[in-house]
Amino acid sequence: MTFTPMPYRLAPEIVAKRQQKREAKLHQSFDETVKEVRRERQSLKKVRRNELSSKSVSGRFTSR
Repeated sequence: MTFTPMPYRLAPEIVAKRQQKREAKLHQSFDETVKEVRRERQSLKKVRRNELSSKSVSGRFTSR
């Protein structure tokens, strides 16, 4: 089985870019920043959930 990098994994450059954007928005209200961080965490959770479900689905079809 060959390893293929999955496109939904975030590259370190993207994470760093987001971190820089977040720091640049320090003039924003605190609440908005908190909401943004929560949104990013939720999207990461969704990615992990999709990763798990896609693995189980692909496993199901290969076993047939």
